[in-house]
Amino acid sequence: MSRGDRRQVPTWQVDAKTTTRTTKTASSAWPKAPICRPLHRIMKGIHSACVEHGMHKGNTLSYLDGANVAGFVRVADAMLAQGVV
Repeated sequence: MSRGDRRQVPTWQVDAKTTTRTTKTASSAWPKAPICRPLHRIMKGIHSACVEHGMHKGNTLSYLDGANVAGFVRVADAMLAQGVV
């Protein structure tokens, strides 16, 4: 890539006063609510999957193990649904 081919990478900035996110490359602002609601729902799902699959004997929780097992189960279920296995 030559010097003339470099593109500006967007840099996110959060403005706490207006609760919007903007990029330096684009002059548009995104409202906080439409971004946070789906993200919150996704994060709750990840937490639930980690708790479901990451509990060990003695009531200890491993997020690492839970995330790994949940990811494996998700891929295995998709393979079974497609008839691969």
